[in-house]
Amino acid sequence: MDPQDVSVRAAQHPDRGNTLLEVLIAMILLGTVVSAVLVATRVMIQSSAFSDEQAGVEAVLGGAADQLGGVTLIPCPDVSGLNSYEQFAQAGAASVGWEPSTVQIESVKFWDPDVGDWSSTNGIGDEDCDGLVFLSTAKAMQLVRVRATAAESGYSRAIDVVISDVRNRGN
Repeated sequence: MDPQDVSVRAAQHPDRGNTLLEVLIAMILLGTVVSAVLVATRVMIQSSAFSDEQAGVEAVLGGAADQLGGVTLIPCPDVSGLNSYEQFAQAGAASVGWEPSTVQIESVKFWDPDVGDWSSTNGIGDEDCDGLVFLSTAKAMQLVRVRATAAESGYSRAIDVVISDVRNRGN
């Protein structure tokens, strides 16, 4: 083989490889694409975790509402403590595997038939707070606000539950 033939062939098919600049540009482009994919993956994971917590809070509120739905009306309830609805709402949280402390009773309002609206003042006086009160009053309906809060994210929602003692009072 003639050395001139080799140089002519090399001139016709140059195989000089890639320059350092071309390699750096390719690496930067690949790095940008990989970074974007990693950021998108992280956002999807965080979104999924938050969505799970939202679903959990809704399940807790549903459990609390179910528990409160079967409770006998407490004539003069406290917001928390033994004479309150809190223990029942917290049992609803426990029924879906959450800590009872994630549920609180925010408020209790009382139906005032004279005004036709909810009031923060109980129309039943302290001296009448016994089991017989329901036989003589139309004020036996309460609006209980229950709040559930996710421990991880702090996501919080509330639900209002009406508890009543509806009986035929012979009117």
